Amino acid sequence: SVSENEVPALKDPLSEKMDITSLHALKTSPIKVRNLIVPHDNPAKRPIRLTDIGFLSNGNALITTLDGDVWRVEGIEKETAKWSRVASGLYEPMSLHITKGDKVFVLGRDQVTQLIDTDKDGIFDFYECASDAFIQTLHTRDFSTSLIVETSGDFVISKGGIQDLPQKKKDESSLHRGAILRLPSNGDDAIVLADGLRIPFIGMDGKGQIFASDQQGHFKPSTPIYKLDDSTPAYGFEPTNHRKLAHQEPVLWFPYASNRSATDFTILSKRGFPDFPDQFTNLSWNGRIFALKGMDQESPFSVRLPIQLDFPLLNAATHPINGKLYGVGLGISGYKPDTVKLMGLCELEQVSAIPNPEKIQVEKNKITLTFSSPISPEIKLELPATQIKAWNITRSAKYGSGHFRWDGKPGEQTIDFTAIVSDDSKQIIFKTSDIFQSSILKLVLSVKSKGETFPIEINTYPAHLKIPNADELTAISKTVTKQKLHKGDAEKGEAHFKVFACATCHSVTDVKLNGPALKGISMRQNDAFIRESILKPEKVITPGYEAAMPSYEGVIGDQELEDLIAFLKSLK
Repeated sequence: SVSENEVPALKDPLSEKMDITSLHALKTSPIKVRNLIVPHDNPAKRPIRLTDIGFLSNGNALITTLDGDVWRVEGIEKETAKWSRVASGLYEPMSLHITKGDKVFVLGRDQVTQLIDTDKDGIFDFYECASDAFIQTLHTRDFSTSLIVETSGDFVISKGGIQDLPQKKKDESSLHRGAILRLPSNGDDAIVLADGLRIPFIGMDGKGQIFASDQQGHFKPSTPIYKLDDSTPAYGFEPTNHRKLAHQEPVLWFPYASNRSATDFTILSKRGFPDFPDQFTNLSWNGRIFALKGMDQESPFSVRLPIQLDFPLLNAATHPINGKLYGVGLGISGYKPDTVKLMGLCELEQVSAIPNPEKIQVEKNKITLTFSSPISPEIKLELPATQIKAWNITRSAKYGSGHFRWDGKPGEQTIDFTAIVSDDSKQIIFKTSDIFQSSILKLVLSVKSKGETFPIEINTYPAHLKIPNADELTAISKTVTKQKLHKGDAEKGEAHFKVFACATCHSVTDVKLNGPALKGISMRQNDAFIRESILKPEKVITPGYEAAMPSYEGVIGDQELEDLIAFLKSLK
């Protein structure tokens, strides 16, 4: 069952896709992207649906596929790569881990399998069950998503928890749905490390600390990052936390528009990313990469690297020789990603300077952004173009949450500021209008390098700040200006439809995706219903569909909403 193809690498430029958090479309970037050809016309006669990638010590890549194969890619860094199928018959493997001794472990829905090449011919001819101590159901989305092999030899895995638990479907539940588990290498029973998650992925930073991401779903106001400790906490709500354990707060939240579906973690190398050496990062199904900073400090924060891939990113690994990052991804589980492509494989490396914030300190009237080294002379900071916003989110039994100002009204707080760079070029000090406790504070720094401008987006959770009192809220409300609305523009609304990722779940034809088709919506519903469906989608759930749409209350501006409704009404 061995097949080989020699395929050239594809020299595609960076995707120019626009997104809600960009200052403009990224035509170039300080991160070089090289998209690679995947040989779907291989003699195995099936597409290669990539789920994870890892490297052997000699630089050969191993790639798992959802269809149960493992492919070896020799010379992945060259213009021509050689693909060989070296294992098959695995049960929907989503993750693999290669230890320092080149031992290969693959996580499928049924077990952790060690792949062994007994005769050293490059083909895995012996598959050994390393652990099957976890409980698996046949539910479509009961994925086993991530695998870590600890220095002790024990395995840590994460399992999906999306489920529906009416009386007739209780057989879909199990003690290990939505859990993070330690599987002892001696064959003992699984140990539950965390519970109540929806679609978790796990990663280990350079200090050995395990973190988990989760996909928003029900009862999550935005995408969270959790830090595992020695207890057995729950990190979510029902239906995934159906055992009703005590909930534990995340270390960090992402805005929904920035990272609506976090996936796995990886560590960047100094050679491939000189400004982010040994940086622990979170990947996103939106085709993005986020550096995680200060995770053990008062104000943890994320830094979105200036990159937008054209496929949904599931996993990535660093080449042991050239230090470049190689990412793979796949659109799975029936959801249409808002990227151009449904799957892909790419090579990433930093080619010019990127400011690397090391610490953020948020005070009532001041934000201090400290960098790991002086800002490079080739970098020009366009400080007047900086954006600082803050908002709150609400936990409820609804899918997602709108954005709310400190007075509880829909919207986001715009923070006014003046900014200066310190004499040693290692700090930017923003003197701001009043800042109060917020679920999310977003700072988008405009950076210009080698003639191109790109944004550095920073998100943090200033939980240490005070909640505003009545007098302060009165003063704040006086600064909010009412926007004058114009008649909706359908052409602009079509652009908003793409920017706000509506096309991920809704077609403008009669094709059914995860949300109802919108063709002819104005013939079936009035303006008030369409408006409510966007701002409060949980109020009316169309029969045959799940409650899966987030609230756009306070997220989409009043004029943008008018334009979007005009576009929807044009879909006759």
